[in-house]
Amino acid sequence: MVLPEYGWVDLGFRFAQPHWGKGLATEVASAWVREALDEFRVGQLGAFAHPKNLASIRALEKVGFHAERRDKVRGMDSIVFFLDAKLVNSCPRKEVVSARLPIPAAAESP
Repeated sequence: MVLPEYGWVDLGFRFAQPHWGKGLATEVASAWVREALDEFRVGQLGAFAHPKNLASIRALEKVGFHAERRDKVRGMDSIVFFLDAKLVNSCPRKEVVSARLPIPAAAESP
């Protein structure tokens, strides 16, 4: 999805609760990233997650996104992530490792 008001192409996913914890987000995100970079030649992808949504944060990190900042996106407190095609294309896909920034204390489980 293109978010022109924020200036990025967004990777978005939502699943009904019965489908949580099955690895579907990581699988979908991985396929979407491959298509966006390989077929559509998108230079940079963005994504955002609520700071307490640890499963989404982990899924984004697994496919190579890195946390850039905290911001309010579409009215929600969020951690904003990016994935740069140059980084992905400069090394074999399996070697892409996200830069892990410390997640603010608000994201930690209670």
